[in-house]
Amino acid sequence: MGKMTIDHGLYFWLFLLLICVYPANAQSTKDTAYIESFSSKLIISSRLFVKDYQINFQSDVAGKLRFQNANLNAGLRIKYKKLGLSLSFPLTALHAPTDGEPKHLGVALNFYEPRFFLRAGLRRFNGFTQLATEPNRFREDMHMWHGIARGFYVFNYPRYSLRSTFKLSERQKKSQGSWLLSGLLSTQILKADSLVIPTIVDRSLVLDGYKNFKAGIGGGYAHTFTHGRWFFTAVVTGGGEFRHIRFISKESIEDRTQWRVSPRINAQAGCGYNGQRFFVAVNGFYLPGADFADALNVRVEDTQINLMVGWRFQQTDALDVEE
Repeated sequence: MGKMTIDHGLYFWLFLLLICVYPANAQSTKDTAYIESFSSKLIISSRLFVKDYQINFQSDVAGKLRFQNANLNAGLRIKYKKLGLSLSFPLTALHAPTDGEPKHLGVALNFYEPRFFLRAGLRRFNGFTQLATEPNRFREDMHMWHGIARGFYVFNYPRYSLRSTFKLSERQKKSQGSWLLSGLLSTQILKADSLVIPTIVDRSLVLDGYKNFKAGIGGGYAHTFTHGRWFFTAVVTGGGEFRHIRFISKESIEDRTQWRVSPRINAQAGCGYNGQRFFVAVNGFYLPGADFADALNVRVEDTQINLMVGWRFQQTDALDVEE
């Protein structure tokens, strides 16, 4: 890994900026007819989840070249009041070829407050599987850094809870929705050893690196449908983005800066059973993004699907066990 420059570390200052403006002491009044809090209970849950990260290079000549880093993981989460700890470990790589195994390492911070949701993360991908080849080929030389900070402001926060679906620390008692204000800051840095991509007839782009930076703002809507203690939630956001794109090759460097209303739709969803003590839920997100340049387009797809099973304990439960 090379030395970090300010250009390479944009996600660090944007992460610090978001943390500085985070209203940690903000109090939000909930309508208890709509939202039930479980903050006084000890919550222990297990998690099985898939992380699927794909990079697609597309040109008129090459068609689409697809690269994937996907893993099946398991984890354990313990939470009591404001304190929580999550641990996870990889089980196996998905679609891995016989000559190698893509791996990734990351750290993420998630804040699901009544007024807003904020997620900041940094991930390192080592190796990608080249799909649609016979057999699938392992590209050990491809490495990707991905830093992201995204969030929503929830306008109807007294009656609507994102935590009820994605953290299971609350319960949405009645069907309700909310308009959202969304924001995104993201950077991606890809390094490869002479990745050959045909772009025009009799000429190929030998790609040694790809960088982008995105900053966007937009809006969306979230809604949770409830039936007893069963629920289904859908969240959809979109908006405009400022983008800076750079392809690096031994022959040239191409920069492209653009402001556009993005056709991209960011989606999250979840469903399950959220009882007083026991809960089980499936939730996840799909974050596609596309960068367009004169000779080559890049599409990145970031998908995560979680299966969560857990139990909530009252303080009296712990006393009963001790006795």
